[in-house]
Amino acid sequence: MINAVRSPLTALAAAVLVATTALGSSPALAATTPAPEPEAAQSSATASPLPATDAPSPTAAAETLRAESDDAAAAAIAIWEAFGAGTVGNAARLELAAAAYEVLGLPGVDLGATQSRIAETGEATVPTREELLAYADGLTELAGEDDTVAAARGAFERSAPATAFSARTSYRPPGVLGIDVSNHQGTVDWKYAWGQGSRFAYVKATEGTRTQNIKNAHFNTQYTGAGQQGMLRGAYHFALPASSSGAAQADYFVASGGGWSADGKTLPPLLDIESNPYSAPVHPDGKGDRCYGMTTAQLATWIRDFGKRVEHRTGRLPMIYTGRDFWDTCMKGDTTLRSWPLHVAAYPEKTNQPKNPRQLPAGWTTFNMWQYTDESDLGDRTRPFDANVFNGDLQGLKDFAQNRRSTPYRMTTDYLGVDVWDASLQDTITRMRSKRLYGDTRYSTAAAVSKQTFPSGSRNVVVASGQDFPDALSASSLARRLNAPLLIVQKSGVPSPTMTELKRLKPSNIHIVGGKGAITGATATKLAAVAPVKRHHGATRYETAADVASNFPSAGTVYLATGKDFPDALSLAAVAAKRKLPLLLTSTDTLPKATADQLRRLKPTHVAIAGGTSVVSTSVEAQVKRILPNVKIVRFSGADRYATSAAIAKSYWPNTTSPTSNGAQRQFYANGSSFADGLTGAVAAAYNDAPLMLARKACLPASIASAQASMNGWTSVLVGGPAALSATAVYGTDGHLKRC
Repeated sequence: MINAVRSPLTALAAAVLVATTALGSSPALAATTPAPEPEAAQSSATASPLPATDAPSPTAAAETLRAESDDAAAAAIAIWEAFGAGTVGNAARLELAAAAYEVLGLPGVDLGATQSRIAETGEATVPTREELLAYADGLTELAGEDDTVAAARGAFERSAPATAFSARTSYRPPGVLGIDVSNHQGTVDWKYAWGQGSRFAYVKATEGTRTQNIKNAHFNTQYTGAGQQGMLRGAYHFALPASSSGAAQADYFVASGGGWSADGKTLPPLLDIESNPYSAPVHPDGKGDRCYGMTTAQLATWIRDFGKRVEHRTGRLPMIYTGRDFWDTCMKGDTTLRSWPLHVAAYPEKTNQPKNPRQLPAGWTTFNMWQYTDESDLGDRTRPFDANVFNGDLQGLKDFAQNRRSTPYRMTTDYLGVDVWDASLQDTITRMRSKRLYGDTRYSTAAAVSKQTFPSGSRNVVVASGQDFPDALSASSLARRLNAPLLIVQKSGVPSPTMTELKRLKPSNIHIVGGKGAITGATATKLAAVAPVKRHHGATRYETAADVASNFPSAGTVYLATGKDFPDALSLAAVAAKRKLPLLLTSTDTLPKATADQLRRLKPTHVAIAGGTSVVSTSVEAQVKRILPNVKIVRFSGADRYATSAAIAKSYWPNTTSPTSNGAQRQFYANGSSFADGLTGAVAAAYNDAPLMLARKACLPASIASAQASMNGWTSVLVGGPAALSATAVYGTDGHLKRC
């Protein structure tokens, strides 16, 4: 491929190719080792950027080549013509890379470089198409005004439209998005990245140790630029375990920008440990095989030494960035590091996998961040960027940055992470499992949900009957409005799990939803022994729901469901609670007076109805219209309760290209034939910005499976025990959705 260029390479560049070919080894993407640069003094306790420094100086040989524009032109033309002609094999890619590096002397690799290479080429040391095209851009710039280079580039662009911006992946998983950058990205348009939805950034600081002296020459401007734009930012280090000790590389990293402080703006230090990107003899760090020539025990010790030194110097244990391929191959499924935070790399669009992080390394039962692509348009209009998503919401990310648990009523990633590993199941295709919230009874299930959601107690607690559904439906919104858990009791008593949880919560107020026909005065007296009680009630279920709604001074939207059955209302209750808006009840053909009175008072502009016309008739719609002539009515319905549930979920958690409307990370599930678990599940789902969907005991109806797939989420939460929902009701043992 190199021989086809019109302007010959210099003798030195050609000699590199001849030597590596004769030795039978593949020239890696190797940076010519730059001369040492002065290291600025910096506090190890912070992650503030270093003073500005020049880019690493190239070697004398590379300097000579750089001065000869013909060499840059030759290497550029070789790349443009190779990819313009079609598919380029691994051997040719290595030759092209070797020639480019001899001219450019580029330092280091990026976060996930080997993940990208393995996904595209099958080899950690073989460069991707985008890497080589980036080198071609640099070579073209060095070549200056060279007509032959311009012609080659023009021919490439005409024959390879896949390089256009429109071809970059625009997929956005649900959640808080961010990018990672290195020297390769150079100047970053942080305003553009913010506008695309990026709220955090990891910036490469170092690679290896001082002897290799591989630093990101753009670290200062990138790190500062991300912070000035309002993003949370952190620094990462690319590990070269065979080159020096973990402690030595940790010292170099911390001294070069890899610090941390609990300022709420600085993300934890990040250790990038992946397959060896270099091979001998081209690169001085080309030591060992894919696993750096080290055993699992040696690698684990190296990682721990790095982490302990970083923690000692900064006060924060670093997060590990890795992928399942490296971890399973080189770490042999080591589970001793599973308590460390995880930034996992998995590119589903390149492996024909569902769009979620299904390839977690062995040992971890959750992840904190997911690098979901290396070809995102999140950071630039024309260049591909690595894109990441945080497993949680923005407040959770800020809490993670400060090394503290999320806001008490928000379920955290350690609780709602992807339950992916069970040693008794051996290895599976995806290791994906569902999370379960349950107790031995409906009352203990409600208590379990409360304990997980409010680990530090709660000022308010809402209590409803666990023996019937209507009051608890409207109670869901009240609980969310009061930032309170929802517990359930019997008509004539307080079950032991409920009382135990009440005492743990230590509330100042208990709100009972329902009249004495639902919860007796004697039961209220028992509750009053824990905290003062306020009862929200009416003579009927419709009046009770209306009385609960009276706690809302206004509402742009009111949710309306039948008071005669629970399925349609359950999924809508989660939406109402999420938005802190009231849920009112109606009969099939007549709008109850109490409901009508609240509609007049609240004056909503929208009314959302759950269920078809056989459940809530058109007559009820007409009555609503007479009260509110300008109201917009939206109805969610389907062929059955499952289709209605799916319609609600898809509507309120749509999968679009908008950063704020791209599905849901989590989906809660309740049995579609029983209301008890779903009542408290609606509140838990609301606190986690997640839909509550109905499922059969052992599988997902087609409509629900479609909704689940459309949301691109990764954590399914089963509310209720195995008698209500089997462990494989959502995902089968093969890791795929379990359709009925």
